[in-house]
Amino acid sequence: MIISLLREQCYNISFLGTTTPVVPTTTIYTNQILNQTSATTNRQIYLLSSPLTASPLLSQVSALYIAQSTYETLTFGIRNDPGYTWIDNISVLSNGHELLVNGNFEYANNTGWQGASHLGNTCGVCSSYCYNDGVTGNPDYVSQTFQTTPGSLLYISFYIGWSGSGSAVLANVTIYP
Repeated sequence: MIISLLREQCYNISFLGTTTPVVPTTTIYTNQILNQTSATTNRQIYLLSSPLTASPLLSQVSALYIAQSTYETLTFGIRNDPGYTWIDNISVLSNGHELLVNGNFEYANNTGWQGASHLGNTCGVCSSYCYNDGVTGNPDYVSQTFQTTPGSLLYISFYIGWSGSGSAVLANVTIYP
């Protein structure tokens, strides 16, 4: 898992022919490869449950995953009573190719995503659009299914931040074939 704390100043970086606004980061590297043995269960990428404090700065979370099927689904389950959880710059790379559509929500809509539709502006990386969920009671779910090659290595990353703390704050990120 790679965790990065964002700083305040943005700049552009060009990688594989794509220019993206990014923020300088401080990164802690812990690599993991997730290899699912059962094709019928979810594989957890990230779990935030009952944090003691809010984390209003977006942090990067990354994981390596071995694709199990020709289609995989990445799902975010979010609940935050009484605050908000922000998700941005969601990416799934395979051999340098982005497999997701609208992972940064810059279309200003849910294009490519299924489920809940909670978008906000000025909440994402570099003050752009992001998925901005403040649901109370039960979690909301947003997911995207994408095509893969079984056995290929996927690099999954996203940024997350949240206001609020305690038992009513949850973010569960899973992938399944």
